[in-house]
Amino acid sequence: MDELTEDELLDCKETFEFLDKNNNGVIELNELCSGLGFLGLHLTNREIQTLLGKFGKECKDCLNFEEYKEFYKHCIVAHDMTRDEAERLFRDSDLTKDGYLDMSDLRCMLIEKGELLDENEVSSLLREYDSNCDSRVSIDEFLDRVYD
Repeated sequence: MDELTEDELLDCKETFEFLDKNNNGVIELNELCSGLGFLGLHLTNREIQTLLGKFGKECKDCLNFEEYKEFYKHCIVAHDMTRDEAERLFRDSDLTKDGYLDMSDLRCMLIEKGELLDENEVSSLLREYDSNCDSRVSIDEFLDRVYD
């Protein structure tokens, strides 16, 4: 991935400082777990631990700023989707073309994006996106959650 733009680098520094609650110069596992939701990135503890293992070179349970920059590029910048991209992702994932994502559609979308979640995690994600509790996700619910 390319280098961060000036604005992205500034945001990266600000989010690092926000996440580093104890101001010790590293973001620890508990700080990352509690802070990512505020940044719009909703990951399971297992996913966060996997990412820490991938990006944490000096310590497997924390990230220094240089490691966090790589994490930021991979997890924050790379996940910024335009509205058109989000709509396309929804339409492509709607396998029955009924205007909704059900559990099966959501699981397939996640697998295609490289996310291997168990049935409970997919069910939890479906409930998180399904604001009207009809066991399926409409395009509006999907976009509302993506751009929350």
